[in-house]
Amino acid sequence: MSGLNNVKLHFVDSIDEVLKLNAWLGERRPKHALAFDTETTGLVIGQDIVRMVQIGDGEHGWSIPWNGGIGADG
Repeated sequence: MSGLNNVKLHFVDSIDEVLKLNAWLGERRPKHALAFDTETTGLVIGQDIVRMVQIGDGEHGWSIPWNGGIGADG
């Protein structure tokens, strides 16, 4: 059994979800560490790009699609 079974997942695809993420980031987390992850199309600077940013703790996970801004197209 995975330790992630009780994690609530959020996909940040609207301003409402951005506001919820912002409020969540302002909360205290005495039980859980905060984790940050990125997904890219590769590791070649100037060629590959960031496609997704993820942040979470032991209770919530947030996936944020990243459409440019860093990499070959940014």
